[in-house]
Amino acid sequence: MNRFQRPHLTRAGFLLISGLIASAGAMAQNNSLNLAIAATPPIGDLKKGTVTMLEYEHMVSPGWSIFARGSSLSYKWDEGNYVEEGDGKAFGAGFRYYFNRKLEGMYVGGALSRFDVDWTYNEYPYAGKGNSKNIQWGAEAGYRFRLGNNFSITPGLNIGQWAGGSSSCTYTEPSGFRGRACDQESSLGFYSAVSVGLNFMF
Repeated sequence: MNRFQRPHLTRAGFLLISGLIASAGAMAQNNSLNLAIAATPPIGDLKKGTVTMLEYEHMVSPGWSIFARGSSLSYKWDEGNYVEEGDGKAFGAGFRYYFNRKLEGMYVGGALSRFDVDWTYNEYPYAGKGNSKNIQWGAEAGYRFRLGNNFSITPGLNIGQWAGGSSSCTYTEPSGFRGRACDQESSLGFYSAVSVGLNFMF
């Protein structure tokens, strides 16, 4: 009798252990890789503004997480007689608080980033190019919807400000001014944006 019952007991034990391991793995998802895109609505003079972000996020205590972020910025500012376009890169860090005390559901957070932005402007008859190194602070709120055990999607709202730092500019037109320093500064300032992210949790 034991000879026939042992395989069934072994199979049941194996399934039980596998289930416990899977459950433990799901409960231990304290890390997340996040790819997100934020865009500003084309309101007023800011005609285009997008930021692509890649993050590593780690839960440090129930509800609280910290993250490191790399960002890529592209924007266009158009006042009619003044047009400015720019691209930049940034590295930063921030925190989030999840009301469900794990990596899902509603959250709020904030971040600081250091941006290095190259931009050009045209204000006839003058044109130029510049570089700005700014600190950007931001606040955010959103909701992380789970898609199975390891993936989630995260819509969010973001507000913030580019402030401080340094800026340089040189004329490119007219030809008599070319290469001279100009006093123009980047138009980057306060912003609001909507974002959506895809997250892999492990």
